[in-house]
Amino acid sequence: MIKPQPAGSSGVRTAAILLAVIAMLYLARQILIPLAFALTLALILTPAVVWLQKMRVGRVASVALVMIVTIAGVDCPVTFAGAAPGFVGLDQINCRVPQGLVVNVSATVLVSSGGRTSNAATIAVEE
Repeated sequence: MIKPQPAGSSGVRTAAILLAVIAMLYLARQILIPLAFALTLALILTPAVVWLQKMRVGRVASVALVMIVTIAGVDCPVTFAGAAPGFVGLDQINCRVPQGLVVNVSATVLVSSGGRTSNAATIAVEE
């Protein structure tokens, strides 16, 4: 025989679960926001990379062609964009830092592709 539940318990339980999910999302935001950005960027760029591969351009070269890296406002040529060796599911972008870039303890780095730009990160530029 199934016992009926008290009238308010279902709503309270639902509210508690919703509150727990919101709290977990809030606590994981530093991981989830970059992950969501990376997934969105991958979805946006995939058609361009696939098209370049159909034109007989290699995978790494295709990805490098659709990426632009800027350090302190200066464009840097991308030398590699693809899977990071030894890390499953992690991609990396390598670029050559231009000569003559002014020494700066907090140079802004931006990655642009497909008309979209990443969040700004900072690096130290030394001689």
